[in-house]
Order: sequence, then structure tokens, then C-alpha cells
Amino acid sequence: MKLKITQKQLDTIILNEQKNRLNILTETTKEVVLSIAMLAGIKLSGQNEFVAKNALKDAKIMSEVKDTLEDDVKINDLVDSMVDKGMKDPKNMLFKNADKIISNFNKNASGENIKQKLDFLSLKNLKNKD
Repeated sequence: MKLKITQKQLDTIILNEQKNRLNILTETTKEVVLSIAMLAGIKLSGQNEFVAKNALKDAKIMSEVKDTLEDDVKINDLVDSMVDKGMKDPKNMLFKNADKIISNFNKNASGENIKQKLDFLSLKNLKNKD
């Protein structure tokens, strides 16, 4: 079966698809930011706490957290997201809590039977204050 659509209809379809992908990315980004905040020992409450706890049980989100902490560019994006959420000096918070983040991540991953572990690369990235 073939359908004929106009260029305007095609543009509308593409635009809607891009919006859907952006919404998925935004939700995942929120889960990653809240998860890392919880791993750092920041007290969350209400919906934020609920989202972070569930995200830390999700292997896909834990993988995203690991990918974020192992990539300098993603860490900078994380810091920008935390600033946008109103956090003061998130880079320093990550620096001060690097060991705690890695320890809590690894402890949580083993408790949830997730095959992800953070190592020296994540520690190096978190301790980088540039």
C-alpha cells in the first residue's frame, strides 16, 4: 500500500517525531540528573525522590548514568542541567562527592543485579574541576 502525502504533511510528521524524541530525551535527562544527585547524597523529596529511586533500579538509566560520568562532555551537560534546576555550584558538589557517587553507584548496581560498575575514569572526570 502506498500513500501520497504533501511536503507540508511530511514536514509535520518529521516535526512531531522530533518533538517526541526530545520529550524522551528530556525525561531520561531528568532521571539521570536526579539519580546522580541521589548518589551524591543530596536529599530529595516527593516526586523527585520517587523518580530517582526508581531510576536507580532501572538498568537502562544506570547505564545512562555510567555513560554520563565517563564522558567529559556529558558531565558538562549534567552540570548545566543542574544549574538550570537551581543547584548552586554543581561542579564543586560533584568534585567533593566523587568517591561517594562511585561507591553508591557500585553498591546500588550490585544490589539490583545490574552489570554496571564505575571505575577510575568516572572518578577522574568527577574530580576534574575545569
